[in-house]
Amino acid sequence: MLRLTAVLALVTVALGTIAAAEAPIGGVTIGTTIAALVHDSGFPSTVESTDSGNRFVFPGAVAYTNDDGVVVAAETAGGSVSVDIDGKPRTFAIGTYTSGQADLELATVAEYAGDGVRTYRLSDERELVLLFDRPSRTLLRVAYGQRGQLARLGLVSGDDTIKAVPYKAPKMRATARADGTGSRITIVKLDIARTGDVKNVTVVASSGDAAFDAGVTKELMTDRFTPATLGGRAIGATIFRELRH
Repeated sequence: MLRLTAVLALVTVALGTIAAAEAPIGGVTIGTTIAALVHDSGFPSTVESTDSGNRFVFPGAVAYTNDDGVVVAAETAGGSVSVDIDGKPRTFAIGTYTSGQADLELATVAEYAGDGVRTYRLSDERELVLLFDRPSRTLLRVAYGQRGQLARLGLVSGDDTIKAVPYKAPKMRATARADGTGSRITIVKLDIARTGDVKNVTVVASSGDAAFDAGVTKELMTDRFTPATLGGRAIGATIFRELRH
Protein backbone atom coordinates (compact mmCIF):
# COMPACT_ATOMS: atom_id res chain seq x y z
CA MET A 1 0.00 0.00 0.00
CA LEU A 2 1.38 3.40 -0.95
CA ARG A 3 1.44 5.61 2.12
CA LEU A 4 1.36 9.38 2.20
CA THR A 5 4.44 9.60 4.42
CA ALA A 6 6.50 7.81 1.79
CA VAL A 7 5.40 10.27 -0.88
CA LEU A 8 6.14 13.28 1.31
CA ALA A 9 9.67 11.99 1.84
CA LEU A 10 10.29 12.43 -1.88
CA VAL A 11 10.03 16.21 -1.66
CA THR A 12 13.37 16.47 0.15
CA VAL A 13 15.90 17.81 -2.35
CA ALA A 14 19.67 18.11 -2.26
CA LEU A 15 20.37 21.64 -1.01
CA GLY A 16 23.02 23.12 1.22
CA THR A 17 21.91 23.29 4.83
CA ILE A 18 22.66 25.44 7.85
CA ALA A 19 22.51 24.55 11.52
CA ALA A 20 19.30 25.37 13.37
CA ALA A 21 18.23 24.86 16.97
CA GLU A 22 14.73 23.53 17.67
CA ALA A 23 12.55 26.20 19.27
CA PRO A 24 8.91 26.44 20.35
CA ILE A 25 6.54 28.20 17.97
CA GLY A 26 3.78 29.78 20.04
CA GLY A 27 4.39 27.16 22.72
CA VAL A 28 4.48 24.24 20.25
CA THR A 29 7.74 22.34 19.77
CA ILE A 30 8.37 20.16 16.74
CA GLY A 31 8.70 16.51 17.72
CA THR A 32 6.37 16.63 20.72
CA THR A 33 3.06 14.76 20.76
CA ILE A 34 -0.50 15.99 20.86
CA ALA A 35 -0.95 14.14 24.16
CA ALA A 36 1.97 16.08 25.63
CA LEU A 37 0.63 19.39 24.30
CA VAL A 38 -2.77 18.71 25.84
CA HIS A 39 -1.09 17.88 29.14
CA ASP A 40 0.92 21.14 29.07
CA SER A 41 -1.47 23.56 27.37
CA GLY A 42 -4.95 22.08 27.56
CA PHE A 43 -7.16 20.83 24.77
CA PRO A 44 -7.12 22.51 21.35
CA SER A 45 -10.14 24.52 20.24
CA THR A 46 -10.25 22.78 16.87
CA VAL A 47 -9.15 19.38 15.59
CA GLU A 48 -9.45 18.48 11.92
CA SER A 49 -7.82 16.20 9.36
CA THR A 50 -7.88 17.83 5.94
CA ASP A 51 -6.19 17.43 2.56
CA SER A 52 -3.34 19.57 3.89
CA GLY A 53 -2.75 17.65 7.12
CA ASN A 54 -3.83 16.96 10.70
CA ARG A 55 -4.51 20.38 12.24
CA PHE A 56 -4.79 21.21 15.96
CA VAL A 57 -5.56 24.81 16.96
CA PHE A 58 -4.09 25.86 20.33
CA PRO A 59 -4.26 29.36 21.88
CA GLY A 60 -0.76 30.34 20.79
CA ALA A 61 -0.24 28.34 17.61
CA VAL A 62 -1.56 25.83 15.13
CA ALA A 63 0.15 22.42 15.27
CA TYR A 64 0.29 19.93 12.39
CA THR A 65 1.00 16.26 13.10
CA ASN A 66 1.85 13.08 11.28
CA ASP A 67 -0.35 9.99 11.55
CA ASP A 68 1.20 9.11 14.92
CA GLY A 69 0.15 12.42 16.47
CA VAL A 70 3.72 13.78 16.51
CA VAL A 71 4.03 17.48 15.65
CA VAL A 72 5.86 18.02 12.36
CA ALA A 73 5.13 21.74 11.83
CA ALA A 74 3.64 24.72 13.63
CA GLU A 75 2.62 28.27 12.82
CA THR A 76 1.77 31.33 14.88
CA ALA A 77 0.39 34.80 14.23
CA GLY A 78 1.21 36.33 17.61
CA GLY A 79 4.12 37.14 19.87
CA SER A 80 7.75 36.55 18.98
CA VAL A 81 9.56 33.51 17.65
CA SER A 82 13.24 32.90 18.42
CA VAL A 83 15.31 30.54 16.29
CA ASP A 84 19.06 29.89 16.30
CA ILE A 85 20.24 30.08 12.70
CA ASP A 86 23.78 28.99 11.99
CA GLY A 87 24.63 29.39 15.67
CA LYS A 88 23.20 32.89 15.98
CA PRO A 89 19.90 33.65 17.75
CA ARG A 90 17.30 35.43 15.63
CA THR A 91 14.04 36.86 16.97
CA PHE A 92 11.03 37.46 14.74
CA ALA A 93 8.40 39.70 16.37
CA ILE A 94 4.96 39.51 14.81
CA GLY A 95 3.78 42.99 13.79
CA THR A 96 7.16 44.76 13.99
CA TYR A 97 9.78 42.65 12.21
CA THR A 98 9.95 43.65 8.52
CA SER A 99 10.82 41.96 5.25
CA GLY A 100 13.58 44.56 4.87
CA GLN A 101 15.20 43.30 8.07
CA ALA A 102 14.89 39.72 6.84
CA ASP A 103 16.56 40.59 3.55
CA LEU A 104 19.38 42.38 5.36
CA GLU A 105 19.99 39.80 8.09
CA LEU A 106 19.27 36.51 6.32
CA ALA A 107 20.15 37.12 2.67
CA THR A 108 22.96 34.56 2.71
CA VAL A 109 20.68 31.76 3.88
CA ALA A 110 17.50 32.63 1.99
CA GLU A 111 15.99 29.90 -0.17
CA TYR A 112 13.10 31.85 -1.68
CA ALA A 113 11.93 35.46 -1.61
CA GLY A 114 8.58 36.47 -3.06
CA ASP A 115 5.87 39.06 -2.61
CA GLY A 116 5.04 38.78 1.08
CA VAL A 117 6.97 35.57 1.80
CA ARG A 118 10.52 34.54 2.66
CA THR A 119 11.63 30.92 3.15
CA TYR A 120 14.80 29.56 4.76
CA ARG A 121 16.11 26.00 4.63
CA LEU A 122 17.54 25.34 8.08
CA SER A 123 18.41 21.66 7.70
CA ASP A 124 17.47 18.63 5.65
CA GLU A 125 14.24 18.37 7.66
CA ARG A 126 13.47 21.93 8.77
CA GLU A 127 12.17 25.00 6.98
CA LEU A 128 11.37 28.48 8.31
CA VAL A 129 8.71 30.55 6.55
CA LEU A 130 8.06 34.23 7.23
CA LEU A 131 4.87 35.77 5.84
CA PHE A 132 4.56 39.55 5.66
CA ASP A 133 1.76 42.07 5.22
CA ARG A 134 2.34 43.45 1.73
CA PRO A 135 1.46 47.14 2.30
CA SER A 136 3.38 47.55 5.57
CA ARG A 137 5.96 44.79 4.98
CA THR A 138 5.62 43.77 8.64
CA LEU A 139 5.58 40.17 9.80
CA LEU A 140 2.13 38.55 9.96
CA ARG A 141 2.87 34.88 10.56
CA VAL A 142 5.73 32.46 11.19
CA ALA A 143 5.70 28.79 10.18
CA TYR A 144 8.38 26.25 11.01
CA GLY A 145 8.83 22.52 10.62
CA GLN A 146 9.18 19.72 8.12
CA ARG A 147 9.40 20.92 4.55
CA GLY A 148 6.90 18.33 3.31
CA GLN A 149 4.17 19.56 5.68
CA LEU A 150 4.83 23.22 4.85
CA ALA A 151 4.58 22.34 1.16
CA ARG A 152 1.19 20.72 1.77
CA LEU A 153 0.08 24.02 3.33
CA GLY A 154 1.20 25.89 0.21
CA LEU A 155 3.90 27.79 2.10
CA VAL A 156 6.89 26.30 0.25
CA SER A 157 6.91 26.49 -3.52
CA GLY A 158 8.49 24.29 -6.14
CA ASP A 159 7.59 20.84 -4.80
CA ASP A 160 6.39 19.18 -7.99
CA THR A 161 5.93 15.83 -6.25
CA ILE A 162 3.23 17.25 -3.99
CA LYS A 163 1.44 18.80 -6.95
CA ALA A 164 1.73 15.70 -9.13
CA VAL A 165 0.31 13.31 -6.51
CA PRO A 166 -2.61 15.11 -4.82
CA TYR A 167 -3.90 13.74 -1.52
CA LYS A 168 -7.55 13.82 -0.51
CA ALA A 169 -8.41 13.15 3.13
CA PRO A 170 -11.13 10.67 4.15
CA LYS A 171 -14.65 12.10 4.35
CA MET A 172 -17.11 10.90 6.97
CA ARG A 173 -20.23 9.23 5.62
CA ALA A 174 -21.77 7.94 8.84
CA THR A 175 -20.78 8.00 12.51
CA ALA A 176 -22.10 6.40 15.69
CA ARG A 177 -20.99 9.40 17.75
CA ALA A 178 -21.43 13.06 16.81
CA ASP A 179 -18.88 15.57 18.10
CA GLY A 180 -21.30 16.88 20.75
CA THR A 181 -21.26 20.11 22.78
CA GLY A 182 -20.41 18.96 26.32
CA SER A 183 -17.73 20.37 28.61
CA ARG A 184 -15.54 17.24 28.44
CA ILE A 185 -13.23 16.57 25.49
CA THR A 186 -11.66 13.40 24.14
CA ILE A 187 -9.37 13.29 21.11
CA VAL A 188 -9.33 10.05 19.14
CA LYS A 189 -7.31 8.73 16.22
CA LEU A 190 -9.05 6.63 13.57
CA ASP A 191 -7.13 4.40 11.17
CA ILE A 192 -9.23 4.05 8.04
CA ALA A 193 -8.79 1.32 5.43
CA ARG A 194 -8.87 2.00 1.71
CA THR A 195 -12.38 0.51 1.74
CA GLY A 196 -13.59 3.30 4.04
CA ASP A 197 -13.95 0.97 7.03
CA VAL A 198 -12.42 1.89 10.39
CA LYS A 199 -9.56 -0.47 11.25
CA ASN A 200 -8.66 0.89 14.66
CA VAL A 201 -9.65 3.62 17.14
CA THR A 202 -7.21 4.98 19.72
CA VAL A 203 -7.79 7.56 22.46
CA VAL A 204 -5.02 10.15 22.03
CA ALA A 205 -6.07 12.52 24.82
CA SER A 206 -8.65 11.47 27.39
CA SER A 207 -11.24 13.54 29.20
CA GLY A 208 -10.63 11.35 32.23
CA ASP A 209 -13.87 9.43 31.76
CA ALA A 210 -12.64 5.85 31.41
CA ALA A 211 -16.11 4.51 30.67
CA PHE A 212 -16.57 6.96 27.81
CA ASP A 213 -13.14 6.12 26.39
CA ALA A 214 -13.87 2.40 26.42
CA GLY A 215 -17.29 2.84 24.86
CA VAL A 216 -16.35 5.33 22.16
CA THR A 217 -13.50 3.21 20.80
CA LYS A 218 -16.03 0.45 20.15
CA GLU A 219 -18.72 2.78 18.79
CA LEU A 220 -16.49 4.46 16.24
CA MET A 221 -15.39 1.13 14.78
CA THR A 222 -18.76 1.12 12.97
CA ASP A 223 -18.18 4.50 11.28
CA ARG A 224 -17.97 4.67 7.50
CA PHE A 225 -15.86 6.98 5.35
CA THR A 226 -15.21 7.82 1.77
CA PRO A 227 -11.58 6.64 1.72
CA ALA A 228 -8.56 8.84 1.28
CA THR A 229 -7.04 9.01 -2.18
CA LEU A 230 -3.54 9.63 -3.43
CA GLY A 231 -3.35 10.50 -7.08
CA GLY A 232 -6.95 9.34 -7.41
CA ARG A 233 -6.29 5.89 -5.93
CA ALA A 234 -7.91 4.82 -2.65
CA ILE A 235 -5.43 4.35 0.20
CA GLY A 236 -5.44 3.76 3.94
CA ALA A 237 -5.16 6.91 6.04
CA THR A 238 -5.44 8.28 9.57
CA ILE A 239 -7.62 11.09 10.87
CA PHE A 240 -8.15 12.72 14.28
CA ARG A 241 -11.44 13.78 15.87
CA GLU A 242 -12.25 15.89 18.91
CA LEU A 243 -15.36 14.62 20.71
CA ARG A 244 -17.13 16.88 23.20
CA HIS A 245 -19.35 15.05 25.67
